[in-house]
Amino acid sequence: LSRHCALSAIVSETLYSHGDNAAIRYHYDDLMSSYVCETVVMMVVGTGMSQDDYETLSTNISTKQPIITVIVDHFPGFFLKSNPKKFARAYEQFMEAIQTGNIVPICKGRAPKKVLIGGHSTGAVAALGAFAELNPRPDGFIGLDPFSVDEKKVSLAEDTPALLWGFKEMTCQVKIQQ
Repeated sequence: LSRHCALSAIVSETLYSHGDNAAIRYHYDDLMSSYVCETVVMMVVGTGMSQDDYETLSTNISTKQPIITVIVDHFPGFFLKSNPKKFARAYEQFMEAIQTGNIVPICKGRAPKKVLIGGHSTGAVAALGAFAELNPRPDGFIGLDPFSVDEKKVSLAEDTPALLWGFKEMTCQVKIQQ
């Protein structure tokens, strides 16, 4: 298809931060390249979705949208993904490097206008636990089946936009009430 007839042209790449051993995979629609770096959606992996599931999620978020979707595994090879400090390091390294073009070449010199973070299952817990301390502070939160959130320890400010999508059935040995 020619560039004028294509519906979307998803570009993706996997990167590894060797200092913290974080794995980062990003997706964007090349047909939206003039605007793609304006919005970053960063999602932390959980334990119950496959790599293909995250690929599908990222592609669906970015297709025909001016959004770069970033999937972060801040603890590759380890089952639990709920460490907010490790996620915070991966987030801050990514946000610092995005404008240099070293991580996502198309974003060189372009600061994101909106940053949304979140995750699935225990990854959502890591993102939520780090949220208040992140710099730059994200503009919103997306929680996909967040696992066992202790509201006494972590919460969002009341004025923080959030999409919280909870359980309807048991998955990954996690009860609906958690």
